[in-house]
Amino acid sequence: MTYQPDSLLFDESLHNVVLRPIGQFLHDYMRLMCVSGVVQTTLFLFLQSMSNNGVGIYQMIKGYIQLWSFPSSRSLNIQNLFLPKREKSNKEAQTFKCSASEALAVLPILAHFIQEVILRTGVCIEECKALLAVSDVLDILHSTSHGCNIEILAMKIDQVFDQFEKCDWKNYLHSKFHWLLHMPSHISKFSFLISCWVHERKHRIIKRYSEGIQNTLKFERSVLVQVVSHDLALLLEEDYFGMHARLKKKCKSSKKVLDFFKTVWNEGIDSCYMCTCAHLEPAGLANKRDVVLLKSKDRVGEVWLFAEINKECVALISFWSFLEKKATHSIWNMQEQPELVHTAEIMCPLTYRKLEDGKAIVLLPLECR
Repeated sequence: MTYQPDSLLFDESLHNVVLRPIGQFLHDYMRLMCVSGVVQTTLFLFLQSMSNNGVGIYQMIKGYIQLWSFPSSRSLNIQNLFLPKREKSNKEAQTFKCSASEALAVLPILAHFIQEVILRTGVCIEECKALLAVSDVLDILHSTSHGCNIEILAMKIDQVFDQFEKCDWKNYLHSKFHWLLHMPSHISKFSFLISCWVHERKHRIIKRYSEGIQNTLKFERSVLVQVVSHDLALLLEEDYFGMHARLKKKCKSSKKVLDFFKTVWNEGIDSCYMCTCAHLEPAGLANKRDVVLLKSKDRVGEVWLFAEINKECVALISFWSFLEKKATHSIWNMQEQPELVHTAEIMCPLTYRKLEDGKAIVLLPLECR
């Protein structure tokens, strides 16, 4: 560290009062797992092992992912991660090249694919267990806001190292695997984990404006002006920092929608707005045609409409009927049973896959398993 006399860390009046650099240090689990991290390394080794056993795993996974429907807010072409050119690129880089959000989206589907398909073939059993252990660790770390069993997390982390030894992958254990060992103590000390998912998303704003600038003489100033203007425009939006359920943008309702609410609303309608997207409570987005889980954790359905009636945010959801629950997913019968619910009752959108006979598989978040 370079000495800076005006730096906060060297201000003696703050020592032992505000700043405790060692005691306040916390590893960012997002970078640990999903930015050239544990997930990318394990994915590469798993795919390489499958390919070495004569399995066309890239093409197989690409076709399998195309069967799944993601929440609209995650508009990622995940299947493109498994194109032939990406396989070649990954081999040259000796890692699985993907962004943090792509890793977060693809890993649950791969874990499901391993459990339902690959393990039954008996190919690369230990390698499959290694990737499943990493998937479990990421699920636990990503769900600490809902509570965390530290003993289970420590057990899963030990399992990751055990499986790497069984697979003879010890030479691929880089520094971020060591960070894993600190996560249980972080949670024990702070009770929650701070991550940089939001900060990573800010990079997209900078790239959005910087890539089109041709005048490099004033490049930095031009980017700064555009980014600051963008943020100021966002701050002018109504309820930008709100944590309550609300429409993303209030749009005038169509006559058809207004007539519908006049027939089902118990009171007179003073105002009626609609939107294809809504903010959830306390955070998150859901869109029209998304399949969502309610906070009661026992109801799943497809969103048909978001609306605000007399300043009350509601959603018209076609609920499905429950059939069966497995370890990481549940099976539902898709049917049209529309019902109005408060948008605040929605917990999150889900990833799902349609089956035959009007059924669907829904991947469940960790706190609902």
